[in-house]
Amino acid sequence: VDLSEWIESGRWRATLELIEQLPWASRFRAAMLNDPDYADMIAEAQLRQESEGSDDGPSVAEFGSVEQRLTTLIDLMKVQVQWSQRQAGVKSPSKMKPEPRPKTLVSELIERKEQEVGLEVASQFGFDRSDFFMDAA
Repeated sequence: VDLSEWIESGRWRATLELIEQLPWASRFRAAMLNDPDYADMIAEAQLRQESEGSDDGPSVAEFGSVEQRLTTLIDLMKVQVQWSQRQAGVKSPSKMKPEPRPKTLVSELIERKEQEVGLEVASQFGFDRSDFFMDAA
């Protein structure tokens, strides 16, 4: 792809889409994150997402096998910290959230199916969906 041709022909959208596909470890991203205006804009957006409670997780494209393993290790370390706190005599150690993972339709469907199986088992013991503060979906 010759970017100069794209820019001369006015293909701005395609150029921006190509730039968005660059890996996070690229020099372009490093330069952008060190640009004061861009960094300020990104910082505000991240703070807004955190205040809204958005948990989209990382991008699937950026979440490979190494990231999966590291995320699992971080979660296991959090469990280890909680266990150590209990052993040290802390009555109720702080609950640590698992690290965010990418959200996909597949992960949402798996979560729904697991909920349905749990509700099915609970119904065998006489519980109803409304007993678990769930939507009437």
